[in-house]
Amino acid sequence: MGLALRTRWGCFCCVALVFGCRRLTDRQGDAVACGVPLPALAPSSAPTPGRCPAAPEPGPACGRKVLEFPDLLGRPRLQVEHAESPAAKRRGLMYRRVLEPDHGMLFTWPRAAMRQFWMRDTCISLDLIFLSDDDVVVGIIEAATPLDSRPLRVDCPARRVLEVNAGWSRAHGLQPGQRMTVSDEPPSVAR
Repeated sequence: MGLALRTRWGCFCCVALVFGCRRLTDRQGDAVACGVPLPALAPSSAPTPGRCPAAPEPGPACGRKVLEFPDLLGRPRLQVEHAESPAAKRRGLMYRRVLEPDHGMLFTWPRAAMRQFWMRDTCISLDLIFLSDDDVVVGIIEAATPLDSRPLRVDCPARRVLEVNAGWSRAHGLQPGQRMTVSDEPPSVAR
């Protein structure tokens, strides 16, 4: 191996170590096509602001779903509002002052694409969980700052995005490469 090639390879390895490049796998050990690893330390959760804007009108109706994370200890479940219509997706969790524990909002599109969110008029800190076509986590944005208009995205296509209370992902050990299941069962009937 020539000196130039060894030097380039050495530089590549240093860059990979510095930027945390690693291959992500699901529970079965299969490579995940795209995944953004979580940072080692959790970000500090932004406090909920004291002044939340008032909603200009009632939000659109959303369906309900039950989500389960079978790869996580205890198989945690969430009851979520399902935002499928354009109006429900635009509104999201804006103007809410509280999100009950183990509740959230699930946004779904017909196919995976790059998705971008913001926290404008959203008064509670959230984790945003990005999911692939087959409901595998591809990235998580933790503790998004309330009332912030900066764009939030991960560098992987997503078909669904799940919003939950800040800290839920890390508290349950959720990582890219893990699966989520979606059910229409009401919570009292679901396993």
